Amino acid sequence: MAKLKGLRGTAFDVFGRSEERQTERALIGEYMQHIDDVLLDLNASTHAHAVEVAKVPETIKGFGHVKERNIRAARALWASLATK
Repeated sequence: MAKLKGLRGTAFDVFGRSEERQTERALIGEYMQHIDDVLLDLNASTHAHAVEVAKVPETIKGFGHVKERNIRAARALWASLATK
C-alpha cells in the first residue's frame, strides 16, 4: 500500500472519488472559511472564541457512519460558534 501512496490525488486514485473522501476535502475548505471569518475580528477578547473554532476538527474521528455522525456534530458546533 505504501508504494501506491504516490497515486493519491491523481486520476488513478480509486478511493479519491468516494463520497467520504469528497466530504473530507470539502471540510478543509469549510475549516479555512471559518478560520478566515474568525481572523477578521481577532483581538485579545475574541482569542478564546477563535481557539474554539480552530479546535472543532479535533472532534472528527472514526470511519464510515461514525465519522459521518462526527462531521454532522462538528458542522453544528461551527454553526453555533458562528452565532457567538
